[in-house]
Amino acid sequence: MNDAITPFTLAVPQADLEDLNRRIDQTRWPDAETVDDWTQGAPLAKVKALVDHWRHRYDWRRCEAMLNSPLRLAPLRGDAEQLEPV
Repeated sequence: MNDAITPFTLAVPQADLEDLNRRIDQTRWPDAETVDDWTQGAPLAKVKALVDHWRHRYDWRRCEAMLNSPLRLAPLRGDAEQLEPV
């Protein structure tokens, strides 16, 4: 077992983010629900608003930078690893 704390960097490739954006843009939306409550699942308008936020306003790189400062992999309880601030 290695007890060393090792650096861990989250690095989402730009191509993956561009692929995600393409897939979001190509979403085929279902018809709107036929009730005014959540008994048929999340209302389509709410889901569309959330997806629009992810697509146009969510700053993936800012989140990635936040997660990368500082994160380290440290062995905990035997040989299991868990992300933990150092």
